[in-house]
Amino acid sequence: MDNTDKVVKYINECKQMSIPVLPPDVNESYHDFTVINDRIRFGLAAVKNVGGAALDSMIREREENGPYSSLADFCGRIDSSKVNRKVLENLVKAGAFDFVQVKRAQLMEVLDQALEQAKAVQRDRLSGQMSLFAVGGSKEESTTTAEIKFPDIDEWPQLKKLSYEKETIGFFLTGHPLDGVIDTIRMVADADIEALENRREGQVVRVGGLIQQYKEHISKKGDRMAFTVLEDMSSSVEVIVFPETFARCSHYLGKDEPLIVLGTVQQGERGAKIIAEDIYSLDKAVEQFTEQASIRLPADRIGRNQLIELKELIYQFHGSAPIKLTLHFDGRGEVDILPMKDITVRPCSEFFQKVKDSFGPRCLSVQMRQAEVKRKKRFGGGNGR
Repeated sequence: MDNTDKVVKYINECKQMSIPVLPPDVNESYHDFTVINDRIRFGLAAVKNVGGAALDSMIREREENGPYSSLADFCGRIDSSKVNRKVLENLVKAGAFDFVQVKRAQLMEVLDQALEQAKAVQRDRLSGQMSLFAVGGSKEESTTTAEIKFPDIDEWPQLKKLSYEKETIGFFLTGHPLDGVIDTIRMVADADIEALENRREGQVVRVGGLIQQYKEHISKKGDRMAFTVLEDMSSSVEVIVFPETFARCSHYLGKDEPLIVLGTVQQGERGAKIIAEDIYSLDKAVEQFTEQASIRLPADRIGRNQLIELKELIYQFHGSAPIKLTLHFDGRGEVDILPMKDITVRPCSEFFQKVKDSFGPRCLSVQMRQAEVKRKKRFGGGNGR
């Protein structure tokens, strides 16, 4: 599990083959990946701060005395000297207790209660005394924990939930922050990050994704610059933001939002990097680089009301990009409708989605301008560090 990019590639390949890749689970996972009923279960060794001693203890207890029935049962049975609160917290964030079928936020809220209850049970176990809950019970009952009442709270927002997965196991598993915008990113970008290794030195590219790492640096001339890591759903790449670009675009780098980076490829021993020329928010990039939007309408299913709806959409999103309308006659070809010169649109994700919602997901195509950067000499040919 050490090579993150390779694991991301394998996960994506599994998804393409409709093979589920599931989060780690304290009842099903072992150290590494496990195949269970045509599903791939992440290994517990992937969870941050879960060491070998904790893993061995959890798995051994499970195999000797059966699966864990709940969070309280787990806490009462494991060796607290090996599985501390931080380990437990990371297991919850990674999804290792999802089998309990309560929200991860609820589990996190009762962690301290579960641990305190488990300590009381283990003290009774060591002293040979019965707890209050086991008066008149068997020896086995005297070492069990009472179930915990979970608070009535909302689950974490999806982005927070995914960020916790990334924090604890290094990957997004139950979703991806780019799920809702990946089609727009692919429309604007001319390459997935994974494909950059095949681009030539100095080639101009547009790539999109989220900033996952960000570190500011002072150049030899005393100017601010940055080294960042951009990640899409295929891989990640280092992006170097030199002072001139940093001065224009630094306000984007600290935000948790999809970005488009325009720059040049730099190939090296450790793979490709990008020298950023410009950085855009996703909607700004769509507006900046759209050359023309084309809408293809099926003639036999378009009436007056649909045309009025389209006209209202175009006026609502009035902008500078030309729009081409085409009527498709099934089996009889197509006819382009030449709109008036003032019928232009402001291309953006919201407009594209509304058109697709109203006229079908395949009715829209967008032509993008070719990626270009202004060629200039940088720092006397050096790297500016």
